Amino acid sequence: MRRKLYILILLIFAWQSAQSQSDNVRENVLIHANGSHHLVGENIHYTLFCVSSKTGRISPLSKYAYIQIVGEEGVVYQKKHELSSGVASGEFFAASSLKTGQYYIVAYTRWMRNFEDYSKASLTIINPYQSYDNPKLDSINEPTIAFKPLSKMMVGVNNRIAFKLGSSISHNENISVRLTGLEGEKSQSLAYDTNGIGNFDISPDTANNFRIVIDRADRGFEFIDIPNGSKNVANIHIEHLKESIKVNVNSPEIGEFVIMHHDSIVYTRKIEKGNKEINVSRNQLPPSKLKAAIKDDAGRELAGYSLYNSQLISEETNQAFKSRQLVSLSQFLETGVYSISVRKASSMGFDHHFVLPKIYNPNFSGATNFSYEYLENLNAIYNEDNKAPLRKEVSFLPEHKSELMTGRVTFLDGSVAAQKPIILTLGESTFNIASSITDEYGRFLIEYETLSRGNFEAYVTVYDFENEYDIRIEDNFISDFPDLNFKPVFLDSSFVQEITDRAVQSQIENAFYLPSTYENNARIIPVIENSDFTSSYSFDDYTRFKTIEEHFVEYIAFARVRKNRPNGFLVSTPYLELDFKYPALVVLDGIPVSGKALLEFSPYRIKKVDVFNSRFFLQGNFFDGVVNFTSIDGGLGGFANLDNTLQLQMEGASDSKTKSISKPLENINIPDQSIQLLWESPYRVVQEGTKEFSFFTSDLSGDFEMIIEGVTSKGSPISVIKKFNVKNPNNEKD
Repeated sequence: MRRKLYILILLIFAWQSAQSQSDNVRENVLIHANGSHHLVGENIHYTLFCVSSKTGRISPLSKYAYIQIVGEEGVVYQKKHELSSGVASGEFFAASSLKTGQYYIVAYTRWMRNFEDYSKASLTIINPYQSYDNPKLDSINEPTIAFKPLSKMMVGVNNRIAFKLGSSISHNENISVRLTGLEGEKSQSLAYDTNGIGNFDISPDTANNFRIVIDRADRGFEFIDIPNGSKNVANIHIEHLKESIKVNVNSPEIGEFVIMHHDSIVYTRKIEKGNKEINVSRNQLPPSKLKAAIKDDAGRELAGYSLYNSQLISEETNQAFKSRQLVSLSQFLETGVYSISVRKASSMGFDHHFVLPKIYNPNFSGATNFSYEYLENLNAIYNEDNKAPLRKEVSFLPEHKSELMTGRVTFLDGSVAAQKPIILTLGESTFNIASSITDEYGRFLIEYETLSRGNFEAYVTVYDFENEYDIRIEDNFISDFPDLNFKPVFLDSSFVQEITDRAVQSQIENAFYLPSTYENNARIIPVIENSDFTSSYSFDDYTRFKTIEEHFVEYIAFARVRKNRPNGFLVSTPYLELDFKYPALVVLDGIPVSGKALLEFSPYRIKKVDVFNSRFFLQGNFFDGVVNFTSIDGGLGGFANLDNTLQLQMEGASDSKTKSISKPLENINIPDQSIQLLWESPYRVVQEGTKEFSFFTSDLSGDFEMIIEGVTSKGSPISVIKKFNVKNPNNEKD
């Protein structure tokens, strides 16, 4: 008889002792969605890119990511995704029960929760079937004007200041905005776009500062003072040229001027005290968001400036396409991973792009030209890059190889239950279990793995039936988002026609929609296979007795009933060197149960029993043998005595297989009102070059866009928009 040792090893850091000396431990999740404005009845497709905050490259730390869609009334969708080389994709159907308003797509890894980090993208959902009143512009809670210097304010030199006007001002043509000195001198009119965003340069001195004068024709004047400058500070001023970047550096001491990509220095120059002009070629820098800084000899930062050397690549094809035509568009891509969306262009709001600053205003209308300077204005106004400092201790270990479950066990009186074996059972009628031992505070951490993609029942058991316990499981999903700012959505009258058209189109699409079949192969990873058991006994092959105990007395070898033993059973072993001192593991339909309670169960409901007669190692717990019962009906067969067991519903992590949507030409009598022509994610490029993307147009005419978002192997974000037009010969409007 062969001897088998089943050893499952979990390498765990100390519960709260993981130390981080480098910012490279931090992760970030980039979110690409197929639009920022959706109607109920439409599918919201998304891709998650888990990257290192230090390098921008795909992070190898986490294997799982979490996504939630959050509205003012709470979470409306959440999903756990298995990352494939750092990327995952999925979709969310916007149900008709959702109200019109601003929502957020929130994404994070378990590890990111240690630093209170999560990524977010603004999402507007419109329900045309429910009444909605636009907010009055004056009721939108915004400051009249917000200022943000792009570097530290310094007297006697040029300082660039970005600003944003409140909606009640920027949308009012009868208001003028001027920059003046305190006495009204040096007056100049300020230019801003439809979002109220602009910038200006000032050179303040100690005797003469500046203010903004807002002339409201119906309310008179409003004066807002601009913050004063200081003498003993450092300052950076940047001017963007076509091939280079002109930098004016003003430093109060000898030091160094650096440009960083994430946390890596990509340009450095020694500087003296005073003013220095530096010209940097764009080709010397990565095409990405950068950080310019002045540092002293000790490496301390004296001044910073968020610098953009990347732009949104947008081009329009000259070729027009017909409806229901096979289309092929090409684009040069570097090695990396991408997400591709081909969709009808929208006049509502503005989509999020990786190369742009994060914008969370649902009423942001976009811009005609995202220049380097404009991107820096946006970053200054909307920047939320302030990170919580690194911690010496962490509470959430990364899900690097497997999924993790944490919780706490107490006795019913609330006292700590330390050093207690905990067993997690995933699914019934299997032997997919994992275990842990509570620490001195009653806490436990279980590492488990399942390939189930759907919902399934799970059981958490304290494997000690001599006492009663309370079991609490900690949720890996975030439950509270206090810093999410939900702004009222303003629906412009110009949106009415698009909303009406899309509402009709989604109804037609859903009427003819055939859901793709998906086999939920809930294949899990059993700890013990059936062939591993020493012996197996089918009760129908023998005489059935009135009690389970009699079966063990009459013919079941290697196991005996011993009511004085923990859990009521004793397994015998031929290995004389093993001193069987641990309790046997008693299982019914894959779920650990009290052996003493099972002895009172009807044997006429038992199909068979399997015995494993060697020592069984399971993630820190030891069992001297396994007695595995299988009921006739399955699902515990009516056994209800689940002492010290918490039953819960779990959902397996969604797979990370490539999702691709491209409808071929089909029956012309079936209408095709698709606004989403292609969604392919993840799209991996292992060798740079020109790539072809093919898809079919639908019956819809108008302007369409192919949007590519991704991350190169060097850690640079990429955003590409290709615009094209589709004409339907049967549509008179064309």
